[in-house]
Amino acid sequence: MLVAAAIARGRGWLTEQDERLHAQLLAKSGAPRGLPCSVPLDAVMARVRLDNKRGRICLGAGLYPFVLLRHLGQPAMSQGQPLVGVSEEEIRLAYEKLQSGYYAALTF
Repeated sequence: MLVAAAIARGRGWLTEQDERLHAQLLAKSGAPRGLPCSVPLDAVMARVRLDNKRGRICLGAGLYPFVLLRHLGQPAMSQGQPLVGVSEEEIRLAYEKLQSGYYAALTF
């Protein structure tokens, strides 16, 4: 969820406040906002490549289907589905943000 929020913010769809709200909601629900241990990006990408959203929309090589918000409560749509193609570079940047402890360090 936080990786998706970071990607949407990187695209200019969500504001910093919207992204922080994702982390705040997770904190209030008791869900973790960080990783318990370092997981290599290669391992994450191996899982992303097997995600059950594959095949729901047609994507070019190197793109992966993600649910991203254009605004809070409004998913981005493509091909009639609430999914959009995301590049591995976008995933890497957002994952590095999560892995850095950025969200876990936020206070509310």
